Amino acid sequence: MNKEGRIIISALITISLVGILLTQIDLNEALSLLFSISPLWLLIGFAFYSLGYLLRSIRFSFLLTGKARVRDLFPIVCVHYLTNNILPARTGELTYIYLVKKLQKIQVSEGISSLTIARFFDFISITFLFILSAFLAEDVPLVVEDTLYYVSIAACLLIAVFVFLVYKSDAFISLPNWVIQKTGLHQFNAIVFIQGKLVETLTNLRVLRSKRLIFHCLWTSALTWLCIYLMTYSILKGLGFNLSIFLVILGSTISVFTNILPIPSIGAFGVYEGAWAVAFISLGVDKEAAIASGFVAHLALLIFSVILGGIGSIKLGYLRR
Repeated sequence: MNKEGRIIISALITISLVGILLTQIDLNEALSLLFSISPLWLLIGFAFYSLGYLLRSIRFSFLLTGKARVRDLFPIVCVHYLTNNILPARTGELTYIYLVKKLQKIQVSEGISSLTIARFFDFISITFLFILSAFLAEDVPLVVEDTLYYVSIAACLLIAVFVFLVYKSDAFISLPNWVIQKTGLHQFNAIVFIQGKLVETLTNLRVLRSKRLIFHCLWTSALTWLCIYLMTYSILKGLGFNLSIFLVILGSTISVFTNILPIPSIGAFGVYEGAWAVAFISLGVDKEAAIASGFVAHLALLIFSVILGGIGSIKLGYLRR
């Protein structure tokens, strides 16, 4: 499918999902909720969100083994997450790989491996905070307990796969090499190029054999997501919701997971709010309030992304001079 076709499909999915959600709420009340948000809590939320970006920059600096400074990575992270939050199907991830190669002279394979490792630790951190909140929150609904079971299994499987790739990457590399040789695909330059990048990326994953690096990835990732959740908590607090931080983590995690998945929706509109509504309704929030607050929280996140993305773009513009 060509680029125009993908954009049209993404737009149709977005419009359809948003349209369905809007039929479930009173638009006047939703707008009233939007404009009632406390500026102070909004500012606090932005501060937490910005701190999360700084922590991500620190993590990438560790993953790139000091080849790029935190202050140089921060604007790249700002632009990266702006494109990721707007473009459909997680295509914004390519921005990071492109920018670190162009501006920091980091090899494509190293950019891919550092991003892959970052996403792995994101998932582990989200899962840990979700499980911890499920134990600490009061009156957790049955649906959350069921979700906890499946999330735990997924986390264990992902950890097992990563351990295999880090410590047994040679076995994984040998299989595609054998297939390519036996099928004669080695005659095609594109296949050979992709194979080479795959080998380089898997080789770069071996940096996780360092316990020190694992420790740095764990604390930066955990604090990053704690900041993101505190940003969400601040937004809800500013809207007048009196939910504990543990319930906020439980409710917003579902939306976080949908935002991570490559779903063809522009800016994740409709998908994010739908997942948010289902999660918070299950936690006892009124349906209209859950849907409306999902739109407000998502808009706040996008506005924060645009502000930081603009700052990052300006900084990168100076770096290119």
